[in-house]
Amino acid sequence: MNLPEEWTWKKGPGGLGALWKGKTLTSSYSPRQDALRKAQHLPEAALYVVLGWGTGHLARSLAEIHDDSLVLAMEPHPGRAFAAREHPEWTEAVERVFFLQETEVPYGLLSGFPHHSIHLLFHPALEEEPDLTALKNAISIYLDRQAVNFRTLKRFAGLWGRNLRYNLECDRLESANAWKGSMNGSSLMIAAAGPSLDAALQQLKGIEPSSYTLLAVDSALPALRARALVPDAVVSMDAQYWNSRHVDSLDGETLVVELVSHPSVIRRHRGRVVVTGSSIPPVADLEAQRFPHLPSGGSVATAAASFAALLGVSHTLWLGLDLSWVGGRTHASPALAETLIQASAHRLEPPETKNLGASLSQPRVPITTLEGKTILVDQRHHLYALWLDEAQANRLIPNGHRLFAQTTIPRFLPEDSAAAFLQKHPSRKICPPKIEPWQAPLQEYADIRRAWYAWRQDPSTAYPQKLSQTWNEWLGPTYTSLQRFRFRSLEKEWAERCAIIDDFFSDNTRR
Repeated sequence: MNLPEEWTWKKGPGGLGALWKGKTLTSSYSPRQDALRKAQHLPEAALYVVLGWGTGHLARSLAEIHDDSLVLAMEPHPGRAFAAREHPEWTEAVERVFFLQETEVPYGLLSGFPHHSIHLLFHPALEEEPDLTALKNAISIYLDRQAVNFRTLKRFAGLWGRNLRYNLECDRLESANAWKGSMNGSSLMIAAAGPSLDAALQQLKGIEPSSYTLLAVDSALPALRARALVPDAVVSMDAQYWNSRHVDSLDGETLVVELVSHPSVIRRHRGRVVVTGSSIPPVADLEAQRFPHLPSGGSVATAAASFAALLGVSHTLWLGLDLSWVGGRTHASPALAETLIQASAHRLEPPETKNLGASLSQPRVPITTLEGKTILVDQRHHLYALWLDEAQANRLIPNGHRLFAQTTIPRFLPEDSAAAFLQKHPSRKICPPKIEPWQAPLQEYADIRRAWYAWRQDPSTAYPQKLSQTWNEWLGPTYTSLQRFRFRSLEKEWAERCAIIDDFFSDNTRR
């Protein structure tokens, strides 16, 4: 393989430098010393991700300056990777430095580190290269999501603890494990609460309800009730009070919840209550054997997709999955959010103003729909869409189709009508298992409390997340030293998590 045309060498008094498209990658005066100076001024981190190899000096300098850190240098361009290896000082035999020629984000490795212990480096000379820019954006989004998840954990730990304490007193809970595979090979429709749900539900009026299974998220239930449509199951995962008001009209439908959902949702319901594993760290691992974990990605719609995967569904048709502000509206009509906006509106602040304020409350990003239109969505919607796209790519959820949805999830296929979808992918009703409800002993809460206080006292298990098996094998002996570094250096992370556990199991969670 020959050097790419864009790559040129530049000799200087202190070494051999390199240029890419005329832009300097390394100093030709003293590449080695310049890289060392830059590494010295970078903050301490458990993992450095260097996008673009350059000539490898920076990655090797980071390992030399920061004794126990792991350095991952990624280069998606095969030509630049080949040119870097032609440098006379090139070597890959450096402890704790891994040169990876890859175009995909190594999520298995990143997930083994706290988000604030990862430092992302991007060479300015390569900032216009689309392959590296795509990697940078994907990793940045991943780290932002981890930061949001951690802040959510800190904010709601006490509420989750209280809800868990009350819900474990309920004697009507049954594990979702018994429902696994009950719709193998069938199709399913999922009603989200986006504004396009209004048009989608008009199509269902002409279809016999016995010919399809409809799964609804909690916020879509008022719109279904207004049109005399009865869902087969309703998914409600949020722990907050106002979310529980979405299901005020719930009658005998099957209710799918987490153990930390708001207690009133479970206690008022007269039908079956199916419990899934929680994504909340203080209970997730302890629930794993009894309840199946449903990756939620942050929204109830994605939790519904995971429940469909548990049922064994082959294809899903999404109704109202807009993940954008369609026509300046937030939800289908009627909806709890819309009702509250109407109730609080007045002459100086009409509903339209409140809707506009909600749509502008977060920074918005442009995306392109499958129809080629460019629309604006806020960052929260964009993260949900990315999670759904990744989940379908990794086969965590069934094949997705969409009806009237405005936003783009590249792997979700557009459908002309619900009838056409059902003709191509026949559906059948859920066959719920006949099982005895699990009667949750109060001792369960004591066991969780005791196990996690033991976790709090043992620094060797300070951070429950582990590297995936593939990355663990690839890193080899380095993994052991990295574990020691993470436990030794992340005192702030450790103190914050201890405070979260104290809040979760504080006295105010008792009666």
